Amino acid sequence: MRVLAVNTGSSSLKLALFDGGRRVADQAAAGLSAPAAFQGAFAAAAAKLPAAPPPGAVSHRLVAPLDWDAPRRIDAALLAELRPLEALAPDHLPQALAAVAAAMQTWPQAAQIACSDSAFHATLGESARTLPLPRAWRELGVRRFGYHGLSCESALAALRQRDPALARGRIVVAHLGAGASLTAIRDGRSLDTTMGFTPLGGLVMATRSGDLDPGVPLFLLRHHGLTPEALNRGLNHEAGLLGLSSHSGDMKALLASSDPAAALAVEVFVRQARKHLGAMAAVLGGVDLLVFTGGIGEHAPEIRERITAGLDWMIPRTRVIPADEERILASHALRMLSGA
Repeated sequence: MRVLAVNTGSSSLKLALFDGGRRVADQAAAGLSAPAAFQGAFAAAAAKLPAAPPPGAVSHRLVAPLDWDAPRRIDAALLAELRPLEALAPDHLPQALAAVAAAMQTWPQAAQIACSDSAFHATLGESARTLPLPRAWRELGVRRFGYHGLSCESALAALRQRDPALARGRIVVAHLGAGASLTAIRDGRSLDTTMGFTPLGGLVMATRSGDLDPGVPLFLLRHHGLTPEALNRGLNHEAGLLGLSSHSGDMKALLASSDPAAALAVEVFVRQARKHLGAMAAVLGGVDLLVFTGGIGEHAPEIRERITAGLDWMIPRTRVIPADEERILASHALRMLSGA
């Protein structure tokens, strides 16, 4: 069976067509914004894929606070369940659902499969997933979900092929890209991760702030008249490396710049990564392997070196493993449809 993996980000779209376990075609689009743009980009990218045979299944990455531990088939009932969550993940879920709608229109006979990017973190213990909030708020479903789970699965799958014993050890996966997170893994299970209720938490990212004193948004709302929409725009699209440097959220551009603000942005990123790495090591009781993945993790050796400098006592081994979330999406669909 052919399976199309659809990896929807906040501003990017990646399609990968698999025939069994063999990758046969890829298409991508970037610089997208509104959900309508994702539908158009999907249609354009899908038209460039091999036409026959059509995919029997389409597997979608969903980034939202979803309390799932396994993929689910997309039908009218599931779409009705997902729509109210768009406000909780305004920079990811509407775009993904636009791609879902386009896929259903393009291949109405194909099985549409939803894969939560948080499912890998379903193994988080109660103390790791619980946020220190009033019970009434927690009962609304506010807790740590974690993200980049498909990337963690991808890294583990590659590691199991190369070194199965090491894959069962104490691993920190550093997914460093436009979105960034660290995840502590032992025996293939997520024990803790830096992202929280939404993908906004944790490390500083390209345009996302990462963790903040909660008093900061309260101050901006109360004393500077920001609306929730303006606050969301600032924290998700105007903060992070872009906000620090005032000109770019791209790590490659920042490293090449002589601007002191760019150097500061890089230093903040490295410092936060090192701090969170220490926290993940404490959760695991030591680290057997640090895995770098994601755009920065794979392609910025200077950043890898600066993060790990002087940490030989804590990190015995590091590896760079390219992220292949699309392959994991396809494998989830195949296993689900086969009843495995």
